[in-house]
Amino acid sequence: PSDLKIVITGLGRVASGAREILESLQLEEVNSQEILSSKPSRAQFAQLTVEDYFKKQGGEAFERTEVYQHPERFESDFFKYAQAADIFIPCHYWDDRGPGIISKEELAHPDFNLKVIADISCDIADPIASTLRPSTIEDPIYEVNKKSGEEVSESSEETVSVMAVDNLPCELPREASTDFGEALLEHILPCLLEEDPDQVIERATIAKGGKLMPNYAYLQDYVDSGV
Repeated sequence: PSDLKIVITGLGRVASGAREILESLQLEEVNSQEILSSKPSRAQFAQLTVEDYFKKQGGEAFERTEVYQHPERFESDFFKYAQAADIFIPCHYWDDRGPGIISKEELAHPDFNLKVIADISCDIADPIASTLRPSTIEDPIYEVNKKSGEEVSESSEETVSVMAVDNLPCELPREASTDFGEALLEHILPCLLEEDPDQVIERATIAKGGKLMPNYAYLQDYVDSGV
């Protein structure tokens, strides 16, 4: 749909992967403020940081480092995005000492607009009230009634669709294996069959003849411990 709005939370590898897919779909990227107010002519997305969806309790000044050191001092400010966006892709790291992202009360609010929550982070219940359980690759989506907060069998205007596959990266083994194999052929195989001026193989060899190689001598205490 031309007016579709998507928000991603997180800045790590998971969020980067989600972002890569949205970019490949040629969605328009906007900032965290534009996604709230814009009337798009084509589908768009915004990547949110903790400054966008958390705020300091009591309205005090926001310090990003404090969010990670003392998350209990913050509260959620995400609901404005739940009102504006259609799809939410959570890719953030969440500390259980900190605030939730979407509460049961917000999920049931009449202005809650999200139709789909693709919860890649898959933290159950606490940060996002609609993530009731992990789903599976074979059956990835379930419906949650926004008012009751309970799982139901059918999708409707009263539900939000939840995708919460906790082992989602396992869906990528073929591409990962292909890329890994190509890297081996290009960079490693010549070092095994021909000259190895950069000592790639030696640097990668942990042990030889029953003894640790010099680069891995720091592991000797661990070896001696017999763990």
